[in-house]
Amino acid sequence: IKLGLGNPQKRVEALYLIGGLKLMTAKLLPSFLCCFSDDFIAVRQAACLAAGALQIRNKM
Repeated sequence: IKLGLGNPQKRVEALYLIGGLKLMTAKLLPSFLCCFSDDFIAVRQAACLAAGALQIRNKM
């Protein structure tokens, strides 16, 4: 499943898999970050849940 492409349902599914596996790679990160500004709220919500599962913190 490509996180940066496809319909919103596929992106949500990919984000749930990322959160469930608690796995983030350098290749996934740019597409993952774009999900926070997606047009669909379900994608943004899934990105937040995945970030919580990964324990990603913004240190800015």
